[in-house]
Amino acid sequence: MPDEEAIPREPAHESVATLDDFDFDFGFQRSVKRTQIAHLAQLDFLAEAHNVVFLGPPGTGKTHLSIALGVQAARRGHRVAFATAHQWVLRLGAAKRAGKLEAELDRLGRIPLLIVDEVGYIPFDPEAGALFFALISSRYERRSLVVNSNKTFSAWAEIFGDPVAVAAMVDRLVHHAERSSCSAATATGSKGRERRCCPRKELHEVHRFRPAIPAQS
Repeated sequence: MPDEEAIPREPAHESVATLDDFDFDFGFQRSVKRTQIAHLAQLDFLAEAHNVVFLGPPGTGKTHLSIALGVQAARRGHRVAFATAHQWVLRLGAAKRAGKLEAELDRLGRIPLLIVDEVGYIPFDPEAGALFFALISSRYERRSLVVNSNKTFSAWAEIFGDPVAVAAMVDRLVHHAERSSCSAATATGSKGRERRCCPRKELHEVHRFRPAIPAQS
């Protein structure tokens, strides 16, 4: 797996989601409010080190929205990194085996926004669950996360296998968080064509969204 793969700061590939180029059918996706998405697009949650959580079944627009927020943040000059939950755990596991877990968490802590996709698709063993908990805890009230899951929080104990650890994890994740339940969504382009938010191959790497402008201090 490549250590980190850059995504253009102004994505040229039509499948990379942005808030400018895509419109959700908010009449069909009633659980996602247009005002809520517009509020998130202002990126106030980044300045406040809050999190964003999208919950819903597969195919309901969670990845689209999270990548679009990542692109928006990059355009505003923020560093952003994207990967599936499985890939983040693999990355941290490799760092732990090398005796560099704390250093890796510190390095990730210098990235204002991490996007964690596909929480719930693959169950975690106890070690993987502990690494995921370490990632969330390391960013608590310091940096922002956008997390997507096809499972409700009540089902996370099945994913991680430890109800006590899950309770602590969810508490840190949602203490300062915007939450949205995606029940059904259709992403359409300007001509009404249904478009995929991201090529599937992109969901198996760690990606960095390059800032379009220098970050403001």
